This record gives sequence, structure tokens and C-alpha cells, in this order.
Amino acid sequence: MQPVSSDAPAYPDESSAKIPKAPCGTVKRAFRAAFPHTLPILAGFLFLGFAYGLLMRTKGFSFLYPMCMAMTIFGGSLEYVTVSMLLSAFAPLETFLMALLIQARHLFYGLSLLGKYAGTGWKKPLLIFGLCDETFSITCSADVPPEVDRGWFYLWVTVLLHIWRRQMLLSIAGGTIVYMLLVQMMQSLSQANHTIFFTESTNCIGQNSYQPHRRTCP
Repeated sequence: MQPVSSDAPAYPDESSAKIPKAPCGTVKRAFRAAFPHTLPILAGFLFLGFAYGLLMRTKGFSFLYPMCMAMTIFGGSLEYVTVSMLLSAFAPLETFLMALLIQARHLFYGLSLLGKYAGTGWKKPLLIFGLCDETFSITCSADVPPEVDRGWFYLWVTVLLHIWRRQMLLSIAGGTIVYMLLVQMMQSLSQANHTIFFTESTNCIGQNSYQPHRRTCP
């Protein structure tokens, strides 16, 4: 009977349960390949967030509403639809069905990406969980270089897009603040115009009353 080696794992599948470590060069190479594909999405997120902040403010919502909605609502299109839902009558069932129908498109996204996500190992559940419109478009359109690991490329695309999406909070805050500044500026200009008009009218009336033979003010 052979003695049992002390270097053997305590359980047969202990080593297989751990996530395999990828070489650092593989991860960095995938990051460098995925990063440029996400920059146009970042620019779009900034403009959409800015417009969303303006929209929410024009509808009479406070500063906290768009910030909380951006942190809790996953779909960007659903955030815009929620504006009209908040302004309408209370209808929880209709709201639930509308949100379900809008977000149900992710089911078809997932079916079409089964082939691309095959063989990605432990990354596959994360890729499925983080799937969104922008991830779907980049995954379907981007050509992964042959020297880049496909699973890490898709994972970096998903992670970066979710990081960029959180930057919408800054653009939403910017849009809300800009709207508040514009409203304040327009109110100040309106008051200034009223003051100037009143002053000029008073001067013209005074000139016409004390100097009747001079040409009157238009």
C-alpha cells in the first residue's frame, strides 16, 4: 500500500473549483483591444445623460429623480419611458407590462450570442448578466484579433460599458445644473429687460412733459 502524498489536495475537485488564472499579458492584450471599441459608446452616454437631465428638469422633477433612476433602472430606453409613466395616473400593472415588453429584447440578444459566448468558461455567466444593447452591438460587430483571447475581450467590453454607463450620473447632473442655470439666467435677463424698459419709458415721458417742442421718443 502506497503512502498518500501530503501535497495532494484534501478534496479531489478542490483545484478545479478555483477560477483559472490567466496570464497578465493575455488580460492586458484583451483590454487594449476592447477599450477603443467602447469610446464611441462613452460619448453617446454623455450626451444622452445630459439630455435626460434636461428632460427631467423641464418636466418638473427635482434633482434627485434622474440620479436615482439612473442608478436603479437597467435599460436606458426605459428611463425615458418612465418619465411619462411618472406623470400619468398610478397604474402598476400597466407599468410592469410596459417595462417587461421593453426589456424583453434582451432574450433575443442572448439567443443570438450563444455561439459567440460558447467556450468562455467561467466568464459566460458574467457576460450573460451584463448583456445590454451596447454590449450586443459591439460583440456582434467587432472583429477579435487572433492573438487576443475572445472571452477576455468580451468581458472587458461588458465591464467597460457598465463603467461608462455609471458616468452618465455626471452628465445627468450636468444637464440638470445647466438647465437650472439657464432658467436663472433667463429670469435675470427678463427682470433686467423689464427694468430697462421701465427706465427708458420713464425718461421718455419726463422729456415729453418738460420739453414739448422736441421730437418725442419713438
